[in-house]
Amino acid sequence: MMPGMDDAVTAVHRTRISTQDEAETEEFIRQMYVGTRLRFIGTPDGARFTATIADLTSIAAGEVRSAVDYHAVTDPFDHYLFLSIRYGRLRVTNGHDEALLQAGDNYFYPLGAPLGVDLFDMKLRTLQLPAGRIAETAEQLAGVRPQDLRFDSTQPLSAALSRQWSALVAMAGSILLPDDAPGPDQLLAEEITRTAAVTALHTFPNSALTVAYQPGPGWVAAAAVRRAAAFIQAHADEPITLDQIATAAGVGGRALQYAFRRHIDATPIGYLRRIRLERADQELRAADPAGPLTVAEVARRWGWASSRQFAVAYRQRFGILPSHTLRRSTV
Repeated sequence: MMPGMDDAVTAVHRTRISTQDEAETEEFIRQMYVGTRLRFIGTPDGARFTATIADLTSIAAGEVRSAVDYHAVTDPFDHYLFLSIRYGRLRVTNGHDEALLQAGDNYFYPLGAPLGVDLFDMKLRTLQLPAGRIAETAEQLAGVRPQDLRFDSTQPLSAALSRQWSALVAMAGSILLPDDAPGPDQLLAEEITRTAAVTALHTFPNSALTVAYQPGPGWVAAAAVRRAAAFIQAHADEPITLDQIATAAGVGGRALQYAFRRHIDATPIGYLRRIRLERADQELRAADPAGPLTVAEVARRWGWASSRQFAVAYRQRFGILPSHTLRRSTV
């Protein structure tokens, strides 16, 4: 570990159920997702409702398998619950609107209205994000005020984006759900949450994608960019956000993004990832080639959930694979 590196682990709260009981299923859904009135409509012999939820507060991942068909009426959602359907069928009614979903589809439950849900022999992955985090990210990316953020569809813009979203949901589950998986450190937990929020806004049609052109937020002195860069360099091993960087610089988040593009040709978060990549390189170079340190460990510590993605970014930056750097003799 690099000197001073904050390796505090974020606690993962895992909750499991496996039941054939209607009331137990309803209570689990109420506690984990939303208030629900539920009725089983098909119970083959031995059929069960089984689920695992892993919650980090800022984001939650789940896997649900229901061999029991059921009908439910939900209370209005106040957070985003995304579904990635692996097999089975799902029908969601929202007033006069109806969505029919099957294996391979991605969807999220719309906010603010009770929904009718009919589920048939289904297996799916779930991802939950706070509504406030999505709205905050939209404001940072596109200058859309939180109250003006609207989703125009609950399904992805394209098949390619849907596949990318499925991969992200699966990745989050692979990190959070296994019993033997350590909880991610705070930096990685924040990176997973930020990546999910940004990707959701690029995947599902919303007003942040269609907002009319807005003039830049005004001139920002180079000194503010230098303050922000210094803050990033001093806190790169912490789960810092754009708002924290902007506060340290003494300007607004959107203004800082414009200024960074003008002065550094990167966003503040892009610059943060660049610094973290340089710190990861330093850690690999300082390591004993015969020691226990692994590339995967370094990648996770510096905010990469995927060792493969870390290797790609590292090679693009340094022209060599991180495994080669680690194995290289320091003698």
